[in-house]
Amino acid sequence: MARSRLGRVLRRLDALTDWERGSRAGMAAAVTAQPCADLLSVLGEPQRRFRHVHVAGSKGKGSTCALLGCALERGGWRTAVLSSPHVESLTERVRIDGQPIGEAPLADALEAALDARAAAAARGSGGGGASWFDVFVAASLLACAEARVGWAVVECGLGGRRDSTNVLGAEVALLTSVELEHTEVLGDTLAAIAAEKAAIVAERGALLACVPPHLTPAVREEARRRRGGSVTQLPPSADRDADNVELARLALDELGRRGATAAADAASASASASASASASASASASAASAAGTGRWLLGRHLLGEEEVRMARRRLPARYEALESACGVAVRLDAAHTAASAAKLVRTVARGGGGEAARPPVLLVGMLDDKDHAAVGAALASLAPPHAVVCDVLPTAAGGGGGGAVPRPGGDAAAATALREAVSAGGGGGGAVVEMAADVGSGLEGALAAARRHGTWLLVAGSFRLCGAVAGSIDADLLEIEEVLGVRYCDPSQMTAVALSTSSAGGDEAGDEAGGGEGRSRAGGG
Repeated sequence: MARSRLGRVLRRLDALTDWERGSRAGMAAAVTAQPCADLLSVLGEPQRRFRHVHVAGSKGKGSTCALLGCALERGGWRTAVLSSPHVESLTERVRIDGQPIGEAPLADALEAALDARAAAAARGSGGGGASWFDVFVAASLLACAEARVGWAVVECGLGGRRDSTNVLGAEVALLTSVELEHTEVLGDTLAAIAAEKAAIVAERGALLACVPPHLTPAVREEARRRRGGSVTQLPPSADRDADNVELARLALDELGRRGATAAADAASASASASASASASASASASAASAAGTGRWLLGRHLLGEEEVRMARRRLPARYEALESACGVAVRLDAAHTAASAAKLVRTVARGGGGEAARPPVLLVGMLDDKDHAAVGAALASLAPPHAVVCDVLPTAAGGGGGGAVPRPGGDAAAATALREAVSAGGGGGGAVVEMAADVGSGLEGALAAARRHGTWLLVAGSFRLCGAVAGSIDADLLEIEEVLGVRYCDPSQMTAVALSTSSAGGDEAGDEAGGGEGRSRAGGG
């Protein structure tokens, strides 16, 4: 019953404009946080029933959110982490104490948010024009309130100033990194993008920014315009993972300075702090200052090595290992910027299981607003003997309602740039590169090539692609043959490999095929 109800609600949701699934041309002029704020007003301001940390950045947002979520759980709080996009199931976007929200409470919240949109339209207020993401953010915050969380760690969708999540007024905001991305929406300089992302800082709120010194003035000026209380700069290092951990620890320290306490009793917090190798004299002093309340102030002592490991286990499509039924090892990584692709290359070089010694076959698919040439050049340094470049958005139509944004005309040129970059650098002098019209045919070719070359398959370029491939690993063989009309491997070796193209397309076809409403659309880039 819950699954069919969520399917009906998603059909209403998918009728709305979804900027994740098409061209972002004109988005800068069209998008603000005001429609989401109006929906929350209609819903009774559910975001005021718990506290927040807000996280923006070009890379590292998801990792930092996961770190903070684990630390706040360690402090005894029921904690939500709101992130996007998802890999396989829409429920992944709202995690409570590390677990995806159930389909029934998600359906309840989405239905309420959609009804709020209808009410706003009837009264002529801004929420009447809310987009897919506006409605989902409002529903997520309502679901958190209904689940009685104490804290929510909220990841920006795109940028910061105009993002639907910029309705929180969070006491602490984080900026994890700044790269040239989404320039048609955020601006065409690093300083402009830094300012857009820094605009999530609230009045009298703290902003912690991991940005290089030359961007600090832009960040500080934006915080000043928004009457932010303080800006703390963490200079980026060569180790982005370490930067994310330190930024999360600085945020916990800042929350403690602002009087935020652990929910656990003092004895439990004391044991937690003493067990952590990172507990310091400052943490002890912080704890002592709250001893009279029976609670301990939040601080970096809550983010020890175990919490770091736990957070990393919760992140999908970060060099995630899968095994196809025909024996081809598969790694999924959603790297879609030049920096994240370079990091992926370094990860492969350090990899166990002989991965570094065997150049992989590549399956790459990226959304149109990414730097295809730069990502392709980075991946080409792996010297792949074969690569498949596929279109991760094969149709212009959206999720079934006619409200989808049309695809740009330049997608073929972007894919060509990626193909040329990989071809020039792959295989020690030019990889064989195929173009695939969709994810299903791309996966077919990539798996076949990996078997021919006796190597493994690396899937990269977007969360959407990784989600489609991950879902395909569990597909039924009969469905594979019916949908694609092809066998990838010897039938005696194969139990489940391939893909229903509907899982990449994002419409309701997955619901009708029994794929589950929560899996009806893969995440964005």
